[in-house]
Amino acid sequence: MVYHAMSVNKSVLLFLIHIQVVYSWKTNNDFLLNNRNMELLRQFILTVRENDNLWLLEAKPGLFAMVEDGEENSYIPVWSCEQEALGNISDDWEEYNVTNMSIDEFVGWMNELHEDNIGIAIS
Repeated sequence: MVYHAMSVNKSVLLFLIHIQVVYSWKTNNDFLLNNRNMELLRQFILTVRENDNLWLLEAKPGLFAMVEDGEENSYIPVWSCEQEALGNISDDWEEYNVTNMSIDEFVGWMNELHEDNIGIAIS
């Protein structure tokens, strides 16, 4: 994907190269790279870049919320802002806390996730 109108720092660029865009974990629909979804992805990237971090749900240090698709692929959901992450604390994630992670730390973690065959679900 090329974003002509955005200047991105090295960490965000690496994040974009490594990320597996997943929209289906909530909707059970395939992620189609249509204009609406591209705009949602663009907004996510702009917000993460502006704040230099993203948000996750954590049960205890190092144990993050995960979801699976119908084909037993695992994903860690991430949010661009704290409020969106807080809005997902319920049911199985009721005991989880919202935590943030810097882009640099997240990009460093991406190789480990890739080796473990774990994707990222942008929420």
